[in-house]
Amino acid sequence: MVDFAVMTTREMADYIKTVWSSEHVIKKRGRRPVQGIRSVNSTDLPEKLNRLINQILASEEVFDLPGLPGESNTTLASEVPGKMRSYHGNIDGWLPDADYTKMTTKGRKYAAYISEFKGQPNNLKGKSGGGTGQTGYIEYTAVGWRQAGQHGRLVYNYYEDKMYLTFHYQTEWFGKGENVFVLINWQLGLGKKSPGTTSAKAAHVWALNSVDG
Repeated sequence: MVDFAVMTTREMADYIKTVWSSEHVIKKRGRRPVQGIRSVNSTDLPEKLNRLINQILASEEVFDLPGLPGESNTTLASEVPGKMRSYHGNIDGWLPDADYTKMTTKGRKYAAYISEFKGQPNNLKGKSGGGTGQTGYIEYTAVGWRQAGQHGRLVYNYYEDKMYLTFHYQTEWFGKGENVFVLINWQLGLGKKSPGTTSAKAAHVWALNSVDG
């Protein structure tokens, strides 16, 4: 059994490369030519990560956890598993432009929430991330492996209701021309179980919010 609880982010990335699709499904736009974005089935992901993805995609409401004491809806860089972060600026065009015309009622709820609570730039990211204009992409702190909170992100396209997994721009871990964003094929299921437990902080937050019950 794969033990995600003790995996580093690098090891998690290596695991993803064993289960992602062999075909590139989306061509990149932007300045650098690459082969495209690969995809992975949600049920091949760690159970905790898959559960978070299920909650975000299955809900018709905006999903955002309250976070730790001192954090709020306006917090942009929380390491709490499942907490909404800042806009994904997509400045370098690693992801395709989100199609505004496909936005549903759920997407409009996200747009309103993000405009109200995430409308300020994330100064922790400098010029390379965050922003004040909506791109159709919002980030969540990932969960499911040992370093997920520090080095994993879900990037949600709320215009088109699509989810991506990224390993914080660690391009050196992937082959030349590969993309560090993985499109998630959402499938109902529990995901991969793993022995072990999460960190004390993550366990506390998930129990507090009844997400990991």
